[in-house]
Amino acid sequence: MHYAWQGAGLRRPIYDTAAACVLSPMRAGMRLTTGVELDDASAPPSSKMLQRAEAAVRQLLPLGAALDPQPWLGSRPTLPDSRPMLDAAPGQVGVWLALGHQHIGFSTGPGSGEVLAALMLGEAPPIDPGPFSARRFGTAWFS
Repeated sequence: MHYAWQGAGLRRPIYDTAAACVLSPMRAGMRLTTGVELDDASAPPSSKMLQRAEAAVRQLLPLGAALDPQPWLGSRPTLPDSRPMLDAAPGQVGVWLALGHQHIGFSTGPGSGEVLAALMLGEAPPIDPGPFSARRFGTAWFS
């Protein structure tokens, strides 16, 4: 959500670990973002985390009125065991999987790339790729 800003001088994001949110100066106003809500993709939107974060920020900073008609919400892929999938796609020749990085792909992507490159070249990967196998969930969903 973007908010009007009634303060001055904030030029960089603030990460409030206690409130589990980030406040970032943007052209459209101050952007307040919260964490990840794990729910079914068809579940109705919930603004509970944003409401809690907004209340916490308002106790500390001069946050103005909300500027957006409704909070932005987007779906992102998440695997049940919170580990990425780095493997050849079962039953799909030449197709490789590197997905499910739990929203931290910018930081874990390079390591995933090293593992996947080694697997694709038939070389020994720098770590055991077993925990990241596509087959760890069974093969029934590959068809």
